[in-house]
Amino acid sequence: MCERSKILIDVDTDVDAAIALVIALQRECFDLLGITIVHGNANVEKAWLNTLRILKFFDSNDIRVVKGAVKPLTRNTVFYSPSEKSDIGLENNDDNQSKTPSESKQTAWDFMYEKIQSVQDKVTICLLGPCTNAALLIRKYPEIINKIERFVFSGGSHASGTATPVATDNAYYDPDALQELIHCGVPFFMADLEATKDCFLRREDYETFVKPRGKELPRMLCRHAIGVPLHKSVTLLSIACPEIFHFTKYKCEVELLGEITLGMTVIYKNGFVGNERFSDGNILPVYVTEEEKNVYYLDKIDVPAVVNAIITAVSEI
Repeated sequence: MCERSKILIDVDTDVDAAIALVIALQRECFDLLGITIVHGNANVEKAWLNTLRILKFFDSNDIRVVKGAVKPLTRNTVFYSPSEKSDIGLENNDDNQSKTPSESKQTAWDFMYEKIQSVQDKVTICLLGPCTNAALLIRKYPEIINKIERFVFSGGSHASGTATPVATDNAYYDPDALQELIHCGVPFFMADLEATKDCFLRREDYETFVKPRGKELPRMLCRHAIGVPLHKSVTLLSIACPEIFHFTKYKCEVELLGEITLGMTVIYKNGFVGNERFSDGNILPVYVTEEEKNVYYLDKIDVPAVVNAIITAVSEI
């Protein structure tokens, strides 16, 4: 039995994130304190409604969902992915839209602060979308870092991307926020694209396990997700099942200036930084120090065990 973790989920609820929310709601090891919504693969309004639909299905309307940042921390450009990422299959499945709760006037970052302060234990913040809300939390309440157990982030890559050839969606949509968080002093765990890309449901998984055993909403979500890498669901499971994940601490920086490489997460895997030239003409290599290592990077994962955990979660509800 896993140790119960107090978590806040910050999310741009698309199909992958919706499955992650289903897992969070049904696994006993999560004490879900609340959900905040951020711009990303779905705009904030759509992600908010997607999240409310999921909570309604599980009779979990006591969990508060608070809207957050609608655009990046410092940049004016807002990116939304194609509709196939943000349409979760429930858009035409509402039996009574009049029951949609009224919106909170509280900001996501104020809500995060309130929830973290309301409990004695440290809280894990699971970042399933861009990091804007969390960065605004740290900017406004820098003292709160002492009560955050860790950030667990879905995104990052050292060799490929989903938004561009070198940047993943959640890094590209707000690279400045990500750069601030990885240097704020809170342990930062990065579930990167290379590690999570092979974790997906096959059609035979759906037909054999999910379709005959799962309830309507999980079945619908999984049908939309067949063959799609479940990066965000995997990220959440790294909290629940740490024994099947391995993170290594590296130095990491986020590219903020490159026209082609914006949002790229530069991972110093071999420890080499560059060469230093001295006045006498000598050139010596410079390497990362232990103090400069700032990100726990997911570099090994038991893919069959992770996929099995996802199947079990969505087919036994």
